[in-house]
Formats: sequence, structure tokens, C-alpha cells
Amino acid sequence: MIQHLSLKQSSGLFILTILLAGILLEVGLSITGRHLQQIENAWESFEAERSEKGRLETTLLATMGYGRMIHDFKNFIIRQDPKYANKVRDSIGAAQAVVDQYTTLDLTAVETAALGDIHKTLQAYRVALHEVEKGIAAGWGAESLDAVAVVDDRNAFLSLQTLRAMHEPKVSENSGITKKSKLASRLRYRLGYGGMIHNFKNYVLRQESKYFDQANVAILDVTTLISQWQKLDPTVGEKTALTSIEETVAIYEASLNRASELAADGATIEKIDTQVRVNDSRALRALNILDREIAAQIDQTARDVLLTFEQVSNVHNILTWSMRLLVGVLIFLSFWLMHRLFIEPIRTLAHAMTELANGNSDVYVPGRQLTNEIGTMAKAFAVFKGNAISRAEAEENLAKTNAELQSQVGELRRMRQQSEEQTTSALGLAENLVSARASADEAVRKAEANEQRISSIVDTVNDAIVTIGSDGKIESFNRAAENAFGYSRGEAISLHIGVLLPDPNHAADDQPPFSIEESPLMQVLGRTTEHEGRRRDGTLFPAEIAINLMQIEGKAKFTGVIRDITERKAAEKEVRRLALTDPLTGLANRNQFQTKFDEAIELAKRRGDVVGLMMLDLDKFKPVNDTYGHPVGDALLIEVSEKLKELFRATDTVARLGGDEFAVILVDPDSTARLGALANRVIETISAPTVIEGHNIQIGTSIGISHFPEHGKTPESLVLCADKALYAAKDAGRSTHRIFDASMNSDESKT
Repeated sequence: MIQHLSLKQSSGLFILTILLAGILLEVGLSITGRHLQQIENAWESFEAERSEKGRLETTLLATMGYGRMIHDFKNFIIRQDPKYANKVRDSIGAAQAVVDQYTTLDLTAVETAALGDIHKTLQAYRVALHEVEKGIAAGWGAESLDAVAVVDDRNAFLSLQTLRAMHEPKVSENSGITKKSKLASRLRYRLGYGGMIHNFKNYVLRQESKYFDQANVAILDVTTLISQWQKLDPTVGEKTALTSIEETVAIYEASLNRASELAADGATIEKIDTQVRVNDSRALRALNILDREIAAQIDQTARDVLLTFEQVSNVHNILTWSMRLLVGVLIFLSFWLMHRLFIEPIRTLAHAMTELANGNSDVYVPGRQLTNEIGTMAKAFAVFKGNAISRAEAEENLAKTNAELQSQVGELRRMRQQSEEQTTSALGLAENLVSARASADEAVRKAEANEQRISSIVDTVNDAIVTIGSDGKIESFNRAAENAFGYSRGEAISLHIGVLLPDPNHAADDQPPFSIEESPLMQVLGRTTEHEGRRRDGTLFPAEIAINLMQIEGKAKFTGVIRDITERKAAEKEVRRLALTDPLTGLANRNQFQTKFDEAIELAKRRGDVVGLMMLDLDKFKPVNDTYGHPVGDALLIEVSEKLKELFRATDTVARLGGDEFAVILVDPDSTARLGALANRVIETISAPTVIEGHNIQIGTSIGISHFPEHGKTPESLVLCADKALYAAKDAGRSTHRIFDASMNSDESKT
């Protein structure tokens, strides 16, 4: 059944097979994409929990708040116990250490101002503590001590709120851990500095209604936060901790009301404090338990991310090998189908035509039972064979008739003097001769009619079919050839074949003399080859050509089957382009980078040249994606790519290795010192502010440099050295470059 497939059906079968392969690839990529999305979401939550600034902000809040600095400071004023003074000093020192550590990070102007306000507040509390100690030594009471120890906390409150808002984890619908981490931060805030305990102690000291109201609001906020946490499927440890905090807050609420009653009765600060003291140990332990529970869940999230990544890797491996197998099957199937459907039948027909041209009229014509184009050609050849046999018989009859005529004419001359009876007999013989001539003419007319039928059949074939005489001129030209080359049949007949299939070494109007023995067509007989065809308008196009030689009436003729393969060549070119370039930026991808680097190293080894390598990472690129979204990030990557292409020569290779990682191969730079100057130009260009989709964006880049042969003799060693130099540039503060030296290896071994 497969032998009967038409060219259109065969093409449809190829397309269907490729479509199935595409569906398989799409399914695999869809599965991989979902897993990658899960990894991305989990990893973003994980990074939020492990954020250095977020950790420092939480530590600062805990150190200044509930159970620490502000708590102990107010207790020291009320109770005048030296142990509280020591605790306050320790807390102030710890908070100042956190602020100092925070300032070593890459800060915004807002963060810098906030940390400055907190530092001033800590210094104010240090001074106030000293004043309180002097007052206690002088025998002052709590009210007098509170009067000299007043510190303006407003700027510190606002600064802590600013830091918390900037580094508070973003809540994701799929991240219960992130929500809990956010609630834990808010619990510490509402319990401690500027919250419940702060206002509670101020009310005990000053009995002002605003502190009473603010303490009640903080207690209500804490209760609300606990309720929200309980809706997030808390663990057993979390439930116990939340219960302890809730019970302690309830005690504070009752104590606050008790303090209000005592204040109304005119009780002293010391008496009020004695009546409303609360044991905070359970609540403090509970806060620590919540921190440990969240840390444990973050560790579990990291393990889940690793497991998901392993699953994605397995799916990727299966998909890779499946596609390799499918490509192999497609190649084999394509070769088999082309051989079975076209090459073998055409080769068999060509052999039969050669045999017929050599005078073997008994040759078998295969493929007549097929219903596709091959079958049509076989049927046409069978008709051609029949015509050739008929013509041969007609010529044989004509030759016999001519021989007999000559014999009769001689006999007529010899009998010219004979009697009238003999003359009458000769006339009868002449009449027989005329009848024989009429039969021969009828056979010739039938042969010509069959030739017209063959021409009509050939015109239905989709491929161009051209017959060439021994002088190289075109003798037949079907309709498909008219469409392919733009010539009409009448215009093409008698043109030299070099007009359609030009010899690249000669002009179209200066073709060499045509010779059957020396013709290049003899070198490709029986094979399918590629050649350039020229249309009437002078444009060239790639063509696939099959040539066969045959003998007709003792004359050699070529028959060519020509197919326009422009679309196939364009598709092959696009596939090669996609395999070697990055789809977003158009730069070389990792595969082309590796190939170009190998070639550059080999060429440099032969010439004794230098090859430079730059590895670039964009600084502050992730905040762009987080703030403005991936479309803006992609547009920024394209802008950076265009800047890099303008900075380097056409002989250099600029590649995007993935994400915001770029690499540049510099072939034979003027000097190794030029690499550093060029790196500074790159940093200056990329660091310049740019507008992307209406957003004013400024980033930087860190660059690591190595060069052949000083830093390595292989691409792998040079990439390793450039990476080490890149890390050194980042450690040096980013937006700078470093050229590899041996000390970078020793630094790595020390760590």
C-alpha cells in the first residue's frame, strides 16, 4: 500500500510525523515548566526567609523590644535593680552590633537614613541609662528618674517600620511558611519596642491615657495576629507557643486594667508595679519556639526544592533521550520512504528507459500498478515503449516496402519491352506499393498521437522535466518547468541548458561547447544532486536534480527531473540559527560559545596569539525582575546585549550563557593590558542609567578576565580562572573588574 502514496500524501506523512514529535516535545516541556515554576516559587520563599537584611531587621527588633532593651530599661527605672542596667547595656551593645553589621551591606538611601535614626536612639538610651544610674545614686524616685530618662522614640519607631516594610517576606498563596514568618515579625513588633510592653511600662510610670489606649490597641493586634496564625495549619509546637503568648497577653490586659484602677486611687508607681508584675518567661520561650519552628519548616522547604529539581532533571533526561530516539527514527523513516517511494522506482524506470534506448524492446516496465506520480511516469513510459515498438515495426515495414519497390522497378525496366500483359502486372504491383505506403503513414500518425499523450501526462507532474539534446539545447519543457523557471515552452525550446542550470565558472551567455562525453551531467547520472537554477528574471534558487541518459533513434538525450528546494533550505538554515543563538538577545548561546572558544584556542596555538576571555555578571539585576517584572527584565537584557555588540569587534564573540551571565571571547587583543581598559569601558557603558518601558533603571556589572596562554591552555581552565576573577570582583564591591592571578587560587584554598 505504501508504494501507492502520492508525493502530496508522502509530504503529509512527513509533516504528521514531525507534528507528533512536536506534541511529544511540548508535553515534556510543559511538565518541565510546571516543575520549574514550583522550584521558582519555593526558592523565592526560601530566599525571602534566608534574606540577610530580613534576618538582621528581625534580630534588631527582638533586641530592642519585648524582654530586652526597652523592657529592661523601664523595669530599671521602676525597680532600680542593677541587674536590669546590665541587661540594658548588653541589649544596647547587641543592637548597635546589628546596626553596624547592617551598614556593611549594599544599602539604599532610605535604609541608610533609617539606620542612622536607630543609631541615634540607641545612643540616647545609653545616655539616659547613665542619667538614671546617677539619679538612683542620688536617691531619686521612679517618677523623677523617668523625667530625666525621656527619649524621643518616634524616629526609631518609623525607621523600624520602614525596614520591616522593605524586607518583610512577600506573601505567596502557596507559601504558608512566608505568611508565618511575616506574622512572627509582626508579633515581635506589636509586643515589644513601640508596642504592648513599651506602652504598658510607660502607663505604669506616667498614668497617661494615651499609653493605656496604645497598649490596648497593641494587645488587640497581638490577639488578631495569633488568630491569623492559627488558620495556617500550625504545628503542635506552634500551637503550644501561641497559647503561651495568648495567655501572657491576657494577663497583661488584666494587669493594664488593674493598673488603671490603682492609678485612679492615687497609688504610687512602685505599688502599681508590685500589683501588676507579669512573668514573661513563657511568652519569651514561645517566641523562640516560633522562630525555631519556622527555621525547621524553611529547611524542609529547601529539601523539597532539591527533590523537585531532581524530578525535573529526570524528566529532562527522559525527554532528551526520547527526542534523540525520535529524531533517529525520523531520519531512518525519511531515508527509507524516499528510497522506497522515489529513488528505487525512478532508478528502475531509468534502467528500463536505457534498455529501451539501446534497442531492447522486451524490457519490463515496473510500477504501472501504482496510483501516484511514479505510476503516472511508468504508464507514460509504457505508452512510449509501445510507440517505439510501433515505430520500429513501421520503419521495418517501410524498409521492406522500399526494397520490394526497388526490386519491382528493376523488374519493370527489364520487362519494359515486354507485352502489355506484363505492363498491366507491373501496374498492379505499383498499386500494392501505394497501399503499403499508406499503412506506414498511418503507423507514423499513431506514434505522433502517442507522443502527444505522453506530453500531456508529463505536464501533470509537479516536478520540472526537461529533455536535452546532444548539443546541449532544450528539446522538451513541461508545465512544471515553466512555473519553476518562468519561461514558456516556446521560449525554452532550443535554449542552451546553461541558461537554466548555469556553470558557475562561465557566464550564462558564454557557456562552453556541449559534449556528451565531457558533459558534467555524465558525472551525476542515476543520482540526485543539488545545483543552482536560474529563473528568467535572473534570480537563482537551489534545486534538486536527477539526470538520466537515453538513446532515441541512435541519438543521445538527457532527461532531467528538477525540484525547487528553496523552502527546505530556508527551514534548514533557520534550524541551524536557532541551535546556535540565544532566542531572547540574538547573541551566541552556550553551544556556539564553546565552539568559538575551541576554534580561537586552536588558532592561537598555531599562530602564537593571545586569546582573552571576559565573564560578566549583571549587578542588581534581580531587583529589576522583582520590582518591575520579567518583561522589563528581558527588555533590559536585550539593551545590555546591544551595548555589548557595539563595544566589541566583529571578530570577537559575545555570548549569553544564561540568566544575566554573559561572556566575551577576544581574538588576538592588542595587549593583555587592553583587556582591563576595555573592561572599564564595559562597566561605564552598562552602569549608565537607561529607560526601559518608562522606568529609569540603573544596574552595574562585575567582570572577571583570563587570557591564553598565561592563565590556561584549555577553554575549561580559562573559564575557571575567569570565574575566580569574577568572584574577586564581586568581593571587591561589584561594578569593577579583576584579572586572574595566582593569589586567587591560594585564597580559595584558605577558605
